[in-house]
Amino acid sequence: MPTTVAPRKLSGMDTEHRHELKENDLAVFLSNFGEWWGKYGRHTLILILIVVAVILFMRFTKSRSELRHESDWSHLATTTSPDVFYRLAEEMTD
Repeated sequence: MPTTVAPRKLSGMDTEHRHELKENDLAVFLSNFGEWWGKYGRHTLILILIVVAVILFMRFTKSRSELRHESDWSHLATTTSPDVFYRLAEEMTD
């Protein structure tokens, strides 16, 4: 017959002590954050702005490329004369 072990319950003091430790960690972080931001804040902000700019640029160029691709296919699908095919081929290679 297998023996089951009841899960160990934490006493109220253990939970309370953990809560105090978490509050202390937060207080230490907040008290040191101003000093850290004064030292590294400008570099951090510049890095964040560069990353955001790169992401926005990539999304813009991808969107623009997709729109041009769809437009080119639309023009090609609606073309009926050989002269227009030739003109479209020149435009698409530019």
